[in-house]
Amino acid sequence: MDFYKGQCLAVITGDFIRFSDLDVSVRRRMPQVIIEAGSSLCEAFGPVMPFDADVFRGDGWQAVIINPVSALRAALFFRAYIRSAAEGQKVDTRMAIGIGPVDYVPPGNVAAGDGPAYRASGKLLEKMNSPRQGRLRCAFANRRGQENEIQQCKPDQDLVDAVVRLTGDIGDRWHGRRALAITGALKGWSQARIAENWPGRISRQAVGQHLERGGWHAVSHALGVFERKMVCCNNDMSSKPLKEAL
Repeated sequence: MDFYKGQCLAVITGDFIRFSDLDVSVRRRMPQVIIEAGSSLCEAFGPVMPFDADVFRGDGWQAVIINPVSALRAALFFRAYIRSAAEGQKVDTRMAIGIGPVDYVPPGNVAAGDGPAYRASGKLLEKMNSPRQGRLRCAFANRRGQENEIQQCKPDQDLVDAVVRLTGDIGDRWHGRRALAITGALKGWSQARIAENWPGRISRQAVGQHLERGGWHAVSHALGVFERKMVCCNNDMSSKPLKEAL
């Protein structure tokens, strides 16, 4: 399946923070939570992920996003979904987004793929070994000696990484009900629709309070900046336009 040849993709590499300290039941459930998060993302925005997200080494996971424009929204969605499904425990994930070409992705085994975007993502995650490095980062892949379209038009990496890092810091506020409200907002749902789909009863005003405390307005603005900067890497795939969710 070589549809991605020559395309600019995004690879999200993540791992769970203090995974071994979590209850066995929670650790066992996390692979399914990752798959559920990916399915929910595709339900909202169409086929933004060509393959299911993959878990490796127990505490690591990866996802390939077909269009870099949607990379930050997808990463934030994964984090909010994971934190909302934490069953009262402090489950969190670090993530590094690598943007660039991909050489190959074995069907059904995303974590065994390789290419510049994979390496940029993996190497950046390895450097994020302290809270000062942030929970969410972004890097562009480089291919020396190749003046391809990706190299010619890529946005300012420092600017993009700063936007991503700041939204990651805001995401530190997300837990439980607050994270659940954020997942709905990331789908582009109104406060009324989030309340209608809430497990149990909640008022629209309460949803608004969760979003406010979760820094949603700042995150929404940052997403708009990121997605506009990444338009030059748009692969013009058949996914739902992200402007519908802004």
